[in-house]
Amino acid sequence: MDFENAPAPTPTPQPTPTPKKDEAVVSSVKFSEVNAQAKTAKVKLTFTLAVQLKDENKKSLKLTLTKDSETKEVDLVLSEDKLSATADLNELNEGTYKVTKLTLNGNEVSLNDEIKNKELKVEASKKPETGSTEGGSTEK
Repeated sequence: MDFENAPAPTPTPQPTPTPKKDEAVVSSVKFSEVNAQAKTAKVKLTFTLAVQLKDENKKSLKLTLTKDSETKEVDLVLSEDKLSATADLNELNEGTYKVTKLTLNGNEVSLNDEIKNKELKVEASKKPETGSTEGGSTEK
């Protein structure tokens, strides 16, 4: 018997696990709870899919907003379901801010034009001042 020419059994291919990477796709961005007098607001980013993290313990999301020559970088807090991230903003000046950059664990996240061109406005409310803002009713 000649074993030299016997075909070697081919090993069954194992699916190669795709290496996890940090990835996020932003579908919308908005300001809420805007208070021009206190110069505060909340910013919320919503993601198309849950944010993928290479390392679950590392989730540094930084958002850069610009208005004229003013630049603000804020740390976002990722939600439990990883479908949104929020941050409290302060020291906002009245005007229009735009998202210029988003980084996830130091890597820049690609933003579409809709997100980059979204105008996030901080403006004083147009309501007339009523003297007292504490409690009470303004109805007559």
